[in-house]
Amino acid sequence: MREVSPQVEQGVQKYISEVKEAIGDRPTVLQEVDFPILEEIFKKMLIKCGIAGEGINFLGPERIVADYRYAGYGGSYSPEGNVIKIYDSERAQNLIGFLREEGVEEDDAAVKEFKRLAGISALIHEETHAVARSVCVKAGEGSSKYAPEGRIVRQQLGYQIDQLKDPSQDSDFVEDVDSFFAAFNEAITEMIAREIFYEYLQANGLNSTPGAKFAQKYLEGKHQYNVFIVIAEKMADKIARKTGQSRDAVLQAFKRGMIEGEVITQGESREWFEEIFTKDFFSSLEKLDTYDYDAAANFIDEWFEGELGSGTQ
Repeated sequence: MREVSPQVEQGVQKYISEVKEAIGDRPTVLQEVDFPILEEIFKKMLIKCGIAGEGINFLGPERIVADYRYAGYGGSYSPEGNVIKIYDSERAQNLIGFLREEGVEEDDAAVKEFKRLAGISALIHEETHAVARSVCVKAGEGSSKYAPEGRIVRQQLGYQIDQLKDPSQDSDFVEDVDSFFAAFNEAITEMIAREIFYEYLQANGLNSTPGAKFAQKYLEGKHQYNVFIVIAEKMADKIARKTGQSRDAVLQAFKRGMIEGEVITQGESREWFEEIFTKDFFSSLEKLDTYDYDAAANFIDEWFEGELGSGTQ
């Protein structure tokens, strides 16, 4: 378990108490998850990536908050507080929109199961962030001119590096140092999370249920991370051709790099990637709007001569 400062832990426990009081005894996704089975699957995944599976920062329900005061598919992980927050997938507009496109009634049993499984999928994604290496840089003594002592001013989670936009202001807003590698980090995280999610469904005998089929169709169709998963896969294809490795081996290396917190944008890693993809490739990536589907599609066509899947959005 990651160390959390007493001051931050006090804030985390206060937040957990506030949420529990606000939502009362309402059932949440936490009651749906078999945490011992999920932890074993995570350990197997790490071993598959060449990482020891013991002593991982796998968070149990005591450090996961189902903050159902807010609607939405997804959640967040705080490296500083070592806590996961999950939103109310039952009221998530993107899931409701997907169901309308599928033409199914929202009170259908399969739909209710799908929403529960979508919540578990989101939890697994955040749990994957929690397992990855994180580094928090705090303002030191005498640096109060720029930020209060002890305040996080820069953090790394997996491939993603963030820093406070204005450390002198009392705000939690962070700004991506490199917008593409924030998206790349999410893409690799989601690739790992889906692999674990599907194995979790199989371990619990849920992989062939109607709700599970809806979940797979949603995740592999109009899902926000799929554009960047496609880019990561095409990058793996090109690296495999250049190095003579298999595509799967390259993808495993991507996954291991994310878990271990490799810094691709600096030093030898950057030089190695630029040798394969050129500096222009990285310049284009760093200017790419992570939420602009058309720009990402054009980028893929320009650099890989490939098409995005028709269901991706």
